[in-house]
Amino acid sequence: MPSPSQRETPYLRPVGRCSVRGGQRDEIAFSLLKAGRAVGHDARRRRQSMNQTLTAAVLFADVEGSTALYERLGDAAALSRIGPCMARMKAIVVGGQGRVIKSIGDGIMCLFPNPADALRAAVDMQIAQADRDDGLALRIGFHAGEVILRDGDVYGDTVNVASRIEEMAKGEQILTTGPTVAMLPEYLKHGVRRVGQIDVRGKELPVDSYEVIWRWSEDLTVMENPVTQQPLPNARLWLRYRGREHHLSCADREFTIGREPGCDLVTPQPRASRLHGRIEYRGGVFVLLDLSANGTFVHFDGDREFLLRRSFVPLRGSGRIGLGLSTTGAGAEEAVEFRCE
Repeated sequence: MPSPSQRETPYLRPVGRCSVRGGQRDEIAFSLLKAGRAVGHDARRRRQSMNQTLTAAVLFADVEGSTALYERLGDAAALSRIGPCMARMKAIVVGGQGRVIKSIGDGIMCLFPNPADALRAAVDMQIAQADRDDGLALRIGFHAGEVILRDGDVYGDTVNVASRIEEMAKGEQILTTGPTVAMLPEYLKHGVRRVGQIDVRGKELPVDSYEVIWRWSEDLTVMENPVTQQPLPNARLWLRYRGREHHLSCADREFTIGREPGCDLVTPQPRASRLHGRIEYRGGVFVLLDLSANGTFVHFDGDREFLLRRSFVPLRGSGRIGLGLSTTGAGAEEAVEFRCE
């Protein structure tokens, strides 16, 4: 029988006697059992530590119609088009603070620390693809919430919703959800529109879906959106550039900006395009549209600067506009000041 001290030792249990030289029969049996139990305990603890729970944004991006493309062109020709597209998407994810979790067929699953970074990456993906004449189109969906990281993969309800929202997107479209929009900075909320509700497997109630407007269309219909800026029937916009002031009212339907002499605001700044952009009064607000090659930097007072590329944003409050240059640093002197009244 084991001694009292052995009976009180954690993780030890008598397993019988074995014939071992040196008279250490019971000691060896007990020591082996203790090591095994300790290893098992440590392994469980390591597995638990590998399950990391955090709040993040999950994004799915897929090449629309890739299966039909393989059938029509053949594997080699189709891959020669889809391969570079996949590489561009992955580069944009990594450059935008994201992480590529895995490739799924002709699509990717990504993780971002917040929905704002996911939105910017989605827009950059669509813009990069729109610049290519390869006949491919992307559909993108993302959703933010709690996820579980384990063994390099991501799990949880957030993943399921993100996958479902991507499935509902069409080519050249970015979709997200109401809860995700609520987590966006205010200046990014103005670039989405509500498009309806979708059913998600495993959820009792449908999920509100929103489209990210990444490029301007003259026939764009902005549906009811609870986060959209309220219309101002007597809105006025004040602009100041190189000491000259411009005053716009709701009667001024269009105000052009660029290096072209015929523009309403003319800039000699070399990084600005000939027709860099324009400001329109639409739906009760002044909307800034970028039409340039180098993009337009927008800095609302109190928020961080962001880059507008062939997209639009409603102007609010006050801030600065950079024509192909950042509104900070060396480009500060060339920034256009604005104030909504």
